[in-house]
Amino acid sequence: MDRACWSGSPTAGVRCAGRNFERERIRIRQTVQIVLAAEEAELADRGFLLEAVRGIGIPFNIWAGYSAYHGFGNSSDLGMIQVPTEYVDMLLVLRRRRIRTFCEIGVDFGGFTALTAAYLKRMCGLEEYHCVDVRPRFVDGEFYERILPLVFHVPATSNDLCGRAFDAVFCDGDHSYWWTKRDFLNLGRYARIFCLHDIKAHEYDNLEGGVTRFWAEFKESFRDRCSILEISHSGPDWMGIGIAFLREPL
Repeated sequence: MDRACWSGSPTAGVRCAGRNFERERIRIRQTVQIVLAAEEAELADRGFLLEAVRGIGIPFNIWAGYSAYHGFGNSSDLGMIQVPTEYVDMLLVLRRRRIRTFCEIGVDFGGFTALTAAYLKRMCGLEEYHCVDVRPRFVDGEFYERILPLVFHVPATSNDLCGRAFDAVFCDGDHSYWWTKRDFLNLGRYARIFCLHDIKAHEYDNLEGGVTRFWAEFKESFRDRCSILEISHSGPDWMGIGIAFLREPL
């Protein structure tokens, strides 16, 4: 693997890899370090966490659903593609859980990864955060490996870890129906907590029904076997996070 892809160089495919990119990269580093040093009371505070998400930022895009969150925007590809309040509320749900091992499918440039790993390390006793992606685009990987318990599987898919049991799995990879289903069958079903992004993202419906089709089938199949929580703050047709407590009560 070309290690330059881990350093924030132009080979990582990041737009605007000049002064703005460097400023945002440094700000994200500082935000993660603030979270690692924060008091537990701060980490339980929704306002504090929203400011942390602002520090990470949202990659530049013109999606209408982000109109309420323009103050979170970055000028480069750095950041996390999440609705800030949905993401924060997911962290607040997870914060009292014993999460020693976590697997994220689809880490992309790593903004979500860095903040989530820092938070789970402080609040949940995180020991291993496994990063799975088909492309080596994670920015600043060498820096974050020094301060966070990251384990990289790049390039890889859930096929390469099939059957591994993690305390929690967050699926945000290929959004086609069949790959979402495969990610669940490979890893999600073995986790204590299964999290799925874009449960209301109908822009992927042309991919054999996309994530929304899988989530609908999942709820119908598992509603009698586990507690299921949906976090959605962006209307009926965009983003949303689903959380299923497969082996513990809500």
